[in-house]
Amino acid sequence: MNDFEFTTSLIIQISSITLATLGVVFGLLKSKLEAVLLGAVFGLSLLFGHLHLASLLKTLNKMIPGFSGVIDQLYGIDHALVVTWGSFADWSKFVLAAIAVWVMFIAFRMIGDGSNVIRGAKLLSYEQMIKQLKSLGKPKIPLLIGQYFIPSKLESRSLALIGEPGTGKTQIILRLILSYFKRGEVLFCVDVGGDIYRKVGSSKDLIIAPTFEKSEQWSPFSEIHNLPDCKALASMMIDKGKGESAAWDQKAIDYTSDLLEHCLRRQLITNRDLIYFVRLATRKELEEVFEGTSSMRLFEDGSEKMLSNIQAIVSQKLSFLDLFDPDVGKDVFSFKQWARTRDQNLWLINDESSQEITLPLRRVGISLVIRESLDLGENRSRRINVVLDELPANGRIATLQNAMAQGRKYGLNFQLGFQSLALMYSTYSKDETHAILGSAGHTVVLRTPDAETAEYYSRTIGDSITEREQVSVSKPNNGTTKQRVRDTQRAVMPTEIQSLKDLNGFIKFSGIEWAKIKIPLVKTENKNELTPKHLFGNFDNKSNKIVTPQKFNQCLDEI
Repeated sequence: MNDFEFTTSLIIQISSITLATLGVVFGLLKSKLEAVLLGAVFGLSLLFGHLHLASLLKTLNKMIPGFSGVIDQLYGIDHALVVTWGSFADWSKFVLAAIAVWVMFIAFRMIGDGSNVIRGAKLLSYEQMIKQLKSLGKPKIPLLIGQYFIPSKLESRSLALIGEPGTGKTQIILRLILSYFKRGEVLFCVDVGGDIYRKVGSSKDLIIAPTFEKSEQWSPFSEIHNLPDCKALASMMIDKGKGESAAWDQKAIDYTSDLLEHCLRRQLITNRDLIYFVRLATRKELEEVFEGTSSMRLFEDGSEKMLSNIQAIVSQKLSFLDLFDPDVGKDVFSFKQWARTRDQNLWLINDESSQEITLPLRRVGISLVIRESLDLGENRSRRINVVLDELPANGRIATLQNAMAQGRKYGLNFQLGFQSLALMYSTYSKDETHAILGSAGHTVVLRTPDAETAEYYSRTIGDSITEREQVSVSKPNNGTTKQRVRDTQRAVMPTEIQSLKDLNGFIKFSGIEWAKIKIPLVKTENKNELTPKHLFGNFDNKSNKIVTPQKFNQCLDEI
């Protein structure tokens, strides 16, 4: 066998390939697209050289008088380089391809990325975003959002998801939940409709879904350990409204708190006991219950209508207890206990028909988990993942604003989904909404038809200062004048947000600029069944009929 020989032709070819490869690698540092284009230029140049370079060299020799001198110099270096026009083309096509790659590379540098943004907001390319994310640490099992991952240093930040139904919010949530499960982390998910649980839940999970089979039982008394808990729980079950209704709600909160305290002192600690006093107790019995409390004023002469109105509010807000076993009390599931142990995933599920009646239950569950988590003390290594899709549908969570701002020190991590600012404003005040969204470290904006929401996030993404050349022609001598003009414009226009395609949007990680995002579909089939159960009232000791509270809409002045 003959020894392999490095000829001059082979050395030139290897050197040319090396130079071209360096150009492609440098292009990859800028963007994957640029690297692909440079690689394509190299390949096409080789193909052109293989097909046409020999004849082209022969033509150049005839047209350019000094070209033969170049051939003579190459012959002097190594005659094998130019024995024939074919041998000349065999190695020179690699030189041509390498030169083409570097010409394109320099052209890309001169042209830039096609953007004339000189200052302000600018969308990052995929490669730029990945580079910044990697600089903050990539975990072994990453939390995935679209084609990106949440860096290790930013995993404690919460996420806000904005978009109308069908745009990809649920797909993002599903992928995050699957990432939690791979890590062995647990979560608390408020699942409106139960669609997420059906796809990724487990038979070992805890479910609070009173209109479905296999739901855990619950009672307010499982959350009460001292008298202050009564006041806190009452304010969670009965949310204080705005305007004139706030006065009624406050009286109803006080009434419920006093009632819970009485039940606790007398050890009347089942759902049946509580509902009896809410709906069935006589006036004389209630006067004994509320003696010595602030609610006793409701039993004074002339306050009959006010008392009836307050009782109607309390009965309506606590009507979700009809969905649980009336004879359970302290020894059943507790949201507070779950927040301390977190040994199983917890799902709080309602169907469409029970959405309104279970609203106080969802508000209580979320509030208790938040409150108990904050009481655990600071621990940044703790992970309490809370998924709240369709956030406004869960009512106003009074502790959410503070939890979003301070929660990561205690291990709380939220994923909040909503459709528009209008829905958020219907539940939270404008200032509260902006404070909650401002505390979310990561944000994904998907399509939303709401003009106000699109404008808000267009403004949030920011303005760009661009520079362009303006040429003006002066008469009568037709002289031209050139000047650089700077304009300020939105990096993303509101109409762009309103016209996004499904599974496409914009993303921002904490401390990093915005970028485009494309969301892959999570291919999961329903693996869990939620079987509706038949509910029968059983609170009345004398009959099986549930007492339906009467609603009053009188103002305080009328009473």
